[in-house]
Amino acid sequence: MFPFLIRRQVSYLSSLSITSRIQFAIRTYSTNPHVDDQTQPASSPQTLHEDMKKLQTNYLTSILKNHTDVDHVNKLRSEMKKLKVPSDQFIYDALFKCYTTVGDMKAVNQLRQEMKNGNIQLEGHTFNTLICGFAKLGRASNVLSLKKEMDNLGFQPTEKTFNAIFECLGKKQLFEHVMKFRKEMKKIKMNPNLHIFNTLISSYAKIGHFVHVDELRKEMHELGVIPDVITFNVLIGSYAQVGNIEKVQQLWKEMKSLGVRPNVYIFNTLLNAYTTKGDFKTVDNLRATMKSQQIKDNRITSLIRDCLH
Repeated sequence: MFPFLIRRQVSYLSSLSITSRIQFAIRTYSTNPHVDDQTQPASSPQTLHEDMKKLQTNYLTSILKNHTDVDHVNKLRSEMKKLKVPSDQFIYDALFKCYTTVGDMKAVNQLRQEMKNGNIQLEGHTFNTLICGFAKLGRASNVLSLKKEMDNLGFQPTEKTFNAIFECLGKKQLFEHVMKFRKEMKKIKMNPNLHIFNTLISSYAKIGHFVHVDELRKEMHELGVIPDVITFNVLIGSYAQVGNIEKVQQLWKEMKSLGVRPNVYIFNTLLNAYTTKGDFKTVDNLRATMKSQQIKDNRITSLIRDCLH
C-alpha cells in the first residue's frame, strides 16, 4: 500500500468511534486476512485488541446500568454478536444478574451452554452471582444445585452468598440445609456478619424456634456483633406475636441500653402489644417517646391512635 494512502487511512480511522473502528477492522481482515502487517493502517491486531477491550468495557457498563431492562440487554447482546465482540467473565456475570433478576431461566441456561461451548469455565464470582439471583427468586433447588457444583470446583461462597442462601432456605423452611451451611461457615472459619445473623434470626423467629434464636443471640454476643434496629424489629415482633410481653420488655430495655434508635415499625408492634394487654399507661409513654424522637405515625400507628380516642 502506498504511504500517502496509509496516512489517509490512519487519519480516517482516528476520527471514528471505537465501534466504527471495530467494524472497519472486521471488514479489512475478513476480506484480506493475509495483508502484510507493515502495510496495516491503525487497525493492527494490537489496536484491534485494545479497541475490543474498550468495547467490552462499554457494553459491560451498559448491561449493568440497564440490567432490569431485558429488552435493552437483549439488544446490546445482538449488537455484540454483530460486531463479534466476545463476552468475558464480567459480561457473563452482568448478563446472569440481569436474567436471574427477571427469572428468565431459558436465557440463563443458554448463557451457560454458550460458556460451555466456548470452553469458558464458571468462576467463583459467577457462581456467587447465580446463587444470589436464584435465591432472590426463591428457587431453592437451583441454589442447592449450584452450591454443590461450586463445591465440586473448589470455589468458596462469599458472606453475601451465604446470606442469600440462608434467606432462601429459611423462607422454604429447609432448616436441615441451613444447619449444614452454618457448619460449613464454621469449618472455613467465616464468622457470620450482622446481615447473616438477622437473616437466620428472622427465619427461626417467624416459625417460633426461639431456642435457635437464643443460640444465635449468644453467638452474636460472643463474636461481638451488635444487634441493630432490624434485629430488634424481628425479635420484638416475633415475641409480641406469641404474647410474650415480658420478653418484649426485656428487648425494649436492651435496645435503649445499646443506643439503638427504634423505627416506626417497632413502635407499631409495641403499641399494638400493650394496647391488646390493656396497659394504656405504657401506650401513652410510647406515644410520648415517638413525639420526642420526632417519629411520625404511619397508617398502623394512626389507626391505633384513633382507636384509643
